[in-house]
Amino acid sequence: MLDTDNNNVLTAQGQLKTAQDNLAATILTAPANATVASINGKVGQSAGASGGSTSSSTTPFIVLIDTSASDINALVNEADIGNVHVGQPAQFTVEAYPSQTFRASVTSVDLIGQTSGNVVVYPVHLRVDQHSLNGTYLYPGMTATTTITTAERIGALLVSNAALSFPNTAVQAGAISRSTLFSAFSGSSTARGTQSNSNQRIVLELKNGKLVPVVITTGLTNGTNTEVLSGLQPGDQVVVRATGGSFSNLSGNQTSPGGNFTRPGIRSFGGGG
Repeated sequence: MLDTDNNNVLTAQGQLKTAQDNLAATILTAPANATVASINGKVGQSAGASGGSTSSSTTPFIVLIDTSASDINALVNEADIGNVHVGQPAQFTVEAYPSQTFRASVTSVDLIGQTSGNVVVYPVHLRVDQHSLNGTYLYPGMTATTTITTAERIGALLVSNAALSFPNTAVQAGAISRSTLFSAFSGSSTARGTQSNSNQRIVLELKNGKLVPVVITTGLTNGTNTEVLSGLQPGDQVVVRATGGSFSNLSGNQTSPGGNFTRPGIRSFGGGG
């Protein structure tokens, strides 16, 4: 009789252990801190060991995402990829928050390119600076417009790009002769220096009602303003356009306390996630 009771106890303990194991199996524990992004299944369906439900064995039953870190997978044109390196800072925007600009940094650059619209592009991976989000949530798959800073000057002397293109406009308008510009360029000590001619440009100053060509040496540009390495001083006024038949020096050079220049073209598109 005692043996029978002992066997019944052991059987009951075994059944309890099985029930406890079955109960524990109903709780899915994520392998890391994450957020459930999607559940591909319905009540009553069974999930196999591979993670797929009976409705589709190739579809993950539960998809998790790590919201503590976001990455951007950007594509950079082959003409610009040589200027992109790991560690460079970047800024990006997303359509959901058009008034906000966020920060990121380059973490890796793929060595194998891919063709997109008959143009070879290279994948560049960036890690989003979570502090720059200020509580803003970026959804996986969002499209980001990214600008990578490949070179920077602090306190640069700037001139408007409109001033660089104005001499040609003045020649076409007959306000100054092309030979005058050529003579200024040929006779300039800046032009005879060691700098490459590709860095030499002419701007026009308005002195006593006359246009005076000045040769300058340029550096970085951000597409709107260009760095001046020599030829001008802070406060010099240069002509950017003619208004109503008269010339207007509407934009003077200024020393920027924090000029941030990005080489043109390093502008890429990618999804964050």
